[in-house]
Amino acid sequence: MSSDYKREWERKRSIIAYLIQMATVDGNIAPQESRFIADVATSIGLSSDDILDVVRNPENFVLVSPMDEHARMEILYYLLFTMRVDGVIDPKEEVLCHKAALKLGFNELLSQDLINVMKTYVTKEIPQNIMLDLIKKYLN
Repeated sequence: MSSDYKREWERKRSIIAYLIQMATVDGNIAPQESRFIADVATSIGLSSDDILDVVRNPENFVLVSPMDEHARMEILYYLLFTMRVDGVIDPKEEVLCHKAALKLGFNELLSQDLINVMKTYVTKEIPQNIMLDLIKKYLN
């Protein structure tokens, strides 16, 4: 396994570990959260064995913020949607999302605006451009 491939594989597993942390921070993991995390893992190319390894040892996977802004935004989106997928946004989830957004290099006001969108549309479909319009507001 090449070092680049291994690094990318570890990064993907760290994303799933962070999503698991988000899903469990409120004290339980809802079936919707489990399904969402499994779907994300599959979409980023992880196997069921990879997921199982992360579930068993999430503390072994530390999220390293990618250099690429698109990759960082993708991780933030995964976290936001994990927070919302069970229809309840717990204050502990908000705190974790803020911390993750800062770690990923995003403005605190942007993360709050995105969390507010999740809270506003927690049980409704999010309008197509609302999140993109918020992000544009914070671009230089």
